[in-house]
Amino acid sequence: MTTISSPTRTAAPPSFFIALLILGATTFFIYQIGLPGDFILDDNANIQKNGALLLAKPSDLNSILYAIYSFQPGGGTRSLAMLTFMLDFWRGGLEPEVFKTTNIALHAACAAVLAAILRQILTLAWNRNEGAGWIAVALAALWALHPLHVSTVLYAVQRMQILSTLFILLAIYTYLNARIAQLLGHSGQRNLLLTVLWTGLALLAKEDAILLPVYTAILELTLFKYNAKSPQLKKIWRSAYFMLGLASILLFFFLALPYFGTTAPYPGRDFNTIERLFTQTRVLWLYLSQIIFPHPNHLTFYYDHYPISRSLIDPITTLPALFGLIGLLYYAWQVRHEHPLRALGLLWFFAGHALTSSIIPLELIFEHRNHLPLAGLCLVGADILRAIFQPSQRASRSRVVALGGTLCVIILAATTATAYRAYQWGDGMRLAQYHVSIAPSSARAWIDLCNRYYELSKGQPDHPMLQKAIDTCTAGHALGYDAISQTNVVIYKALQGTLTRVDWENLLERLKTVTITPGTKQIIWTLISNSTGQTQLQLDPDRVAEAIKLIASRTTFSARDYLNIAYFIHNYTTHPEKAFEYMRDVIRAGKINDPAILQMLKDLKEHAYDDWANELEAYAHAQGKLTSAAP
Repeated sequence: MTTISSPTRTAAPPSFFIALLILGATTFFIYQIGLPGDFILDDNANIQKNGALLLAKPSDLNSILYAIYSFQPGGGTRSLAMLTFMLDFWRGGLEPEVFKTTNIALHAACAAVLAAILRQILTLAWNRNEGAGWIAVALAALWALHPLHVSTVLYAVQRMQILSTLFILLAIYTYLNARIAQLLGHSGQRNLLLTVLWTGLALLAKEDAILLPVYTAILELTLFKYNAKSPQLKKIWRSAYFMLGLASILLFFFLALPYFGTTAPYPGRDFNTIERLFTQTRVLWLYLSQIIFPHPNHLTFYYDHYPISRSLIDPITTLPALFGLIGLLYYAWQVRHEHPLRALGLLWFFAGHALTSSIIPLELIFEHRNHLPLAGLCLVGADILRAIFQPSQRASRSRVVALGGTLCVIILAATTATAYRAYQWGDGMRLAQYHVSIAPSSARAWIDLCNRYYELSKGQPDHPMLQKAIDTCTAGHALGYDAISQTNVVIYKALQGTLTRVDWENLLERLKTVTITPGTKQIIWTLISNSTGQTQLQLDPDRVAEAIKLIASRTTFSARDYLNIAYFIHNYTTHPEKAFEYMRDVIRAGKINDPAILQMLKDLKEHAYDDWANELEAYAHAQGKLTSAAP
């Protein structure tokens, strides 16, 4: 059984900081291979086409605030990350390299803080300082240079995740300092206050910083055992974590579960709560396999094709995956005294996925979710290697050398794979072709490649790359679960002058069955913009109206969106009377005295649609959406 001895404060030698500088330089050298790459996916909405971000001026405080709170999916959260995007934009415009350079620097900073944390943890767990610093740097290098992180560091918008990781690590570092001080008989108050500060900054970067108490609880469970030199303080820590655990359980069952839990599919998703939880049992094993055997061809970035677990035996691997996870958790609990580092690492990994693999209706898989959890498995690996190289208590220095040499070999292999993957990320077309080759069942991979070909065509009807884009999106459409590919086919063929009735029918048929995701809803605005003179195309507004009807019948929109749809139907189609039902939807979706409702009634009266205005106003009053006469 391993016991944690009374710690001593030992300053890190200068060589430790020199090693961190070398680690930072190496991290930048490897990841800079991917700097020439393009923006991708969510970079578009959050950076490239984020009007609030692009219009922010250093001399205009209001515009700065709009930019900082412009992360729409979070309702204004992640403001610190958006602030850094704004600063990058001021620094270098919309050059992807500027944003990615900042990501690399922040990732290197994470590695440095992680090394400091690991040095403390190894010293506590192994009861000695000898070699702890070097092994900590080696583990931090393995973490920083792991190929799984390429899609986090070189995906600009994942600045949110990297910043969150950085501040969570700083919070863990100061928490460790505080607890070590308390074990030595000091208060640790200053470091505890710093922990609160770092946690607050982490929450401004991304919401998963709320997991910090889970990480600290794991440190207590495996290393500190809630101990302190003062018996009173020891009792306070035990009581505090007991109350925190109890509160978490109550919040989950009485707040989170009733709010998120559903037996029907989540809005915009093809799975319900149970199916999501079942699927996550397999997803966690996927993450573990990618961390332990990180072959670049198995890190596909796109996982929209990943099969959903409809039951414990569909697919058949679901039940073994569940039992396997239970077994790992049981093992971590059982060895928390004898092998605290092993338990700490395993529980650290699971803690990092406590939100994203739970009942919240997020997408099923993203590689960046392993940014912090991966550090836990580095600890597990180090502890297992140490056990291999420790047959006895003799020749400790040689064991450290052997352990360090083994870690160096592993790091070298990981770095080679990381450099290869960074190379793929260094060019948008190369990356898109690579993703299709390693994930041919991913509709998103085909869409990305299709869009790359279209960009090369520059919208020229007779350009060969336009036909290449059409063929690529046609292949993506053939996968059978996506509507965006066929939308692109309709638009590109219209530009080419080869659009047929069959192309429209293929799109409309797909819209009847495809899951209405946020991306599918966006099809409406893409079609509208290409049928109202906003682009060089003039799609048939009546066919666009058919697509709108199919999508609107299967999902809901905001009051403002319904109003925009109604105006399009009225102003551009041959059946303007059909706009009336969408105007009723404005009222159904709107809040009390919603500006969209008031604007709609005002516009109708100004354009002499008194009958419509009166009927809709009466309907709004009946629905309790108007408390006074409309303007």
